[in-house]
Amino acid sequence: MLKENLDSYIPWCKSWLIRIGMLDLLHDHSHIRHFLAEQPLLNSDLQALKQVAAMWYENEEDVGESGTLCRFVTYARAFRRERHTLITHGTLNEREMTQPEIVLKKSLEEMLKLDGGTSQWASAALLVEQVPRIQEYLSLKNPPVKLQLTYEALMHWDKNINRGEPWEPRRDATIHRQAEAYLSYLKSRKLSFKPEHSEDYCFARAFSLITPEQGRMRWPSLQHHESNRLTEMESALKMLEEDFYIRSKDHRVVQACVMLQTALNLPYIVLYPESVNKSWPEFPAFMKYCRFYAPDHNSFKVIR
Repeated sequence: MLKENLDSYIPWCKSWLIRIGMLDLLHDHSHIRHFLAEQPLLNSDLQALKQVAAMWYENEEDVGESGTLCRFVTYARAFRRERHTLITHGTLNEREMTQPEIVLKKSLEEMLKLDGGTSQWASAALLVEQVPRIQEYLSLKNPPVKLQLTYEALMHWDKNINRGEPWEPRRDATIHRQAEAYLSYLKSRKLSFKPEHSEDYCFARAFSLITPEQGRMRWPSLQHHESNRLTEMESALKMLEEDFYIRSKDHRVVQACVMLQTALNLPYIVLYPESVNKSWPEFPAFMKYCRFYAPDHNSFKVIR
């Protein structure tokens, strides 16, 4: 049975929960373990967080394919001078990763230039070191969106813990914005959407709201995600025109291409449908939900 509202199809925000979860682990709080254990459906990055939380005191971490979790855990262990075993999977094994000994010596501003411009090292430093890095953060001009989220998570966690209250989870605001814009487009055939950060790129590119050149200028880190999303999106869009196959293993590329083909009432075949589990395991259900809000819902396809 289809759920009644859009929020039911939006996953928990993995960026928020990984930050909150790391704070729990660093300060010996168990709320993140209990919260994740109660969830019936978790994306693969949050499954990795669940694994890390379970093995935290054994100093062995399986971070799955999460670059965020990998850098956070690596920085925390290096800063504390703790030995640990790090297990990685998939495309994470191929991504650029600066050695933590080098990262520890750098300022937040210098960290933001590492590994293709990701903000994950700076976020790790803020979470792990806190007070010494907060003033540094506040002196930055226009910090990246994900670093702002880290500061917000730190303030939220600290405030709630000091009050003796549990922290609050959040739904994924990025996916919610894209889903909302997409549903509006299906109803009106007008797309009103402004890409705000790198995780909006694939969706925006699929619907011709941004060019690869603009993406490269705004977010150099696009070249260092699960794929080089600048080239991966161009390849995926070209192949869709040729034979309707979606061959990418990158979850955001797959989601964007499925939404595009569905909106155009065109067929598609997804070779790696499980890829969407990284950020949006509810995605296939969301696509079924969309059929009831489209002008011609009978012609819509879902992942097969």
